[in-house]
Amino acid sequence: MACKFKLKKVASLALALGLVIPMIYPSEVSALEDNKKITILHTNDVHGRFVKGDKIIGIDVLASIKKQTPNSILVDAGDTLHGLPFVTLSKGEDAMNLMNEAGYDFMTPGNHDFNYGYERLKELTLKNGEGKMRVVSSNVKKDGKSVFTPNYVKEINGVKVGFFGLTSQETAYKTNPNNVKGIEFKNPVETAKEEVQNLEKAGAEVIVGLAHVGVDESSDPTTYDIANKVDGIDVIVDGHSHTSFPNGKLVKDTLIVSTGQYMENIGKVDLEIANKGGKAEVVKATASHITKAAAKDIKPDATVEAKVKEIEAAQDKILSAKVGSTNSHLEGARENVRSRETNLGNLLTDAMINETGADVAITNGGGMRDSIAKGDITKGSVVKVLPFGNYIVTKQLTGAQIKQVLEHGMKDFGAIAGSFSHVGGMKFKVDPTCSVGSRVLDITVNNEKIDMNKKYTVATNDFLAVSGDDYPCFKGEPTLNEYGGLDEALIKYIEKLGTVDYKEEGRITSTIGMLVGVDRYETAVKVSKRAFEKSENVVVVNSSAIVDALSATPFAKLKDAPILLTDSNKLNDKTKSEITRLGAKNVYVIGGSNVVKYSVVNELKDLKLNVERVSGTDRYQTSLEIAKKLGNVSEIAVVNGASGLADAVSIAPVAANKNMPIVLSSPNEGTKVFNEFIKNKKVNKSYVIGKEKAISKEIANKLPNATRVGGNDRNETNAMIIDTFYKNLALNNVFVAKDGMKKADDLIDALSVGVIAAKENSPIVIGSSTLNEKQKQVLSTKEIKRLTKVGGNGNEQVLNSIKNMMKK
Repeated sequence: MACKFKLKKVASLALALGLVIPMIYPSEVSALEDNKKITILHTNDVHGRFVKGDKIIGIDVLASIKKQTPNSILVDAGDTLHGLPFVTLSKGEDAMNLMNEAGYDFMTPGNHDFNYGYERLKELTLKNGEGKMRVVSSNVKKDGKSVFTPNYVKEINGVKVGFFGLTSQETAYKTNPNNVKGIEFKNPVETAKEEVQNLEKAGAEVIVGLAHVGVDESSDPTTYDIANKVDGIDVIVDGHSHTSFPNGKLVKDTLIVSTGQYMENIGKVDLEIANKGGKAEVVKATASHITKAAAKDIKPDATVEAKVKEIEAAQDKILSAKVGSTNSHLEGARENVRSRETNLGNLLTDAMINETGADVAITNGGGMRDSIAKGDITKGSVVKVLPFGNYIVTKQLTGAQIKQVLEHGMKDFGAIAGSFSHVGGMKFKVDPTCSVGSRVLDITVNNEKIDMNKKYTVATNDFLAVSGDDYPCFKGEPTLNEYGGLDEALIKYIEKLGTVDYKEEGRITSTIGMLVGVDRYETAVKVSKRAFEKSENVVVVNSSAIVDALSATPFAKLKDAPILLTDSNKLNDKTKSEITRLGAKNVYVIGGSNVVKYSVVNELKDLKLNVERVSGTDRYQTSLEIAKKLGNVSEIAVVNGASGLADAVSIAPVAANKNMPIVLSSPNEGTKVFNEFIKNKKVNKSYVIGKEKAISKEIANKLPNATRVGGNDRNETNAMIIDTFYKNLALNNVFVAKDGMKKADDLIDALSVGVIAAKENSPIVIGSSTLNEKQKQVLSTKEIKRLTKVGGNGNEQVLNSIKNMMKK
């Protein structure tokens, strides 16, 4: 039977902290050198990225790793056979052949592996035959019978390892529903329980689940649920949510592993199995990632490399044909097409109308998978944007139904969602503070107010037409006509235009913007993407060491750089990706090595970046060192360095616009650290932020030409700053962030947005449950043109209060 191991508490803690240490199971196990060893190599969510590139390791290198690793098993957790043209042009056959050549033993199909239809996937599976990669999935049923092999026991190094597969129930609508007609996706938790029993009866000594299920909170169930509710699974190789677990995630007695996406990493699980009382038991497991950097010197497998080149050569003639050119970058990045209007979305929906003559077009952001660079447009670049082979369908919907469709597309407005609607032939506004179902306002069709009773011809894609992404209304209406592929329509339209010159046109607008990520790191990245298409410079701060970062905003503004976040000992993956997107060359790390450790600096250097640390012996010295970087200054803003964190956040965009250092005052020594700086720079104006309990009269009186700007608390001080420094009645924007009263770390969101607030000459309003009376008084006198929520939940009432002011 498969082991049911219990980890020591220290091992559990190590995993929780992401430490790379082996996991030793029962303490009485001895003679580990006599144990049998097995290595599981794994991938997930490759999406056709088999060819090595800047981030992609490449299947030829993976094949080499497999051959060089003794007693190894190579598995995949799905979403592999579909994605880029490299695999779609052969409808997955080239991908399957490469996986066999590389030595894959097992894969479980993901939702996108059904994009060619389940019959095609079954056909590819049957072509494999004996001795090749087995496609396993136990919860995919047709007429009560398994469509694929549910499980399989493979003996390696004398150990019987049992594998079973699970495919997300979301596949029913996360591929075109027509692709899985008649297919039932059983509950993964209940199916897993059955498969553990089946494998144990078959003699499996180690049990491994291949789960294209994921850990996103929106999924039900998640892989966490499987691990929590099903005993006997030693390892789950997970996919679907594109999650990266570099050292695994221990849930009860099950180790969950996942590599992220696109073969940017190769997962590795080293197992040691001991014989205990005649039964095999896993006594040691080490999970790790083979990164692109670690694999860079591995020689590719010659046979697989040759096969890749053969496929590329055959496809090159088809994909390299020019179809037109574009004067602008056509934006198709995942985070943008799934959250806002883009010029590429506008071009595509216009192409759909051009093809069909429909009144309006609606397509989903999740269907666009790449951008098109400025310059020549080839067929290959279009196919990369639209790799799914979707075709155009027209239906008739009433105005009321169109509104219902748009409400669904905007239900996650402010977040990244594949269901986000791109439209042609219409415009509308979104109010994300309204309840779901009541957010879409002021819809116009061809510049006329929509008639809720009138029927309009709507062009959409076949995925949405059958309720893909859970879209309402379409499925129940008869099809007027079916047209060719989205890619074909887009190519035809580009050829008609000759030269594309598309921009965002305000088809989808909102007076309330959302810079909200799933965590503080993603929020900072969203802020960066809002303000910076590219940037040579980036400022990096520890997300939990706000005091060291408080003075960074003026410096970041001077460098025209976003402020991004890191952990103390590891560079956050989202931050790393954003630095790459920006094309940064220089990174300025704020704080000493106790705040941002050398391991982070080394990660940044591995990205070929110039890294400079700006720090002092404490927060006061750090703020001084930042001040020195600002060059010529004549004014300073002084805040309490111990308790004035919120005050520093409020003054940050003002200080940035004035190139004014934020000086931290010490409770014991005041601004003594800055005395020489103030003298040498001939500072002639000081703004003392906060009342006397924040900065005493004694300290203020020693400062040059001091003006106090402060209230009785952080919120009143925030209002006084707006009243003092934003004299114009009209405010272009107001950024609303949490005030840190409940949790000081919440201020990091406001800190991240300081640079963009400065660039837009707009204030930050901090709050939690309600607006302070002084804030109400000051803001009520202003004409607020736009409102932007920064960071997660906690200040909705403040946002709504300001929104109501805007309506008056």
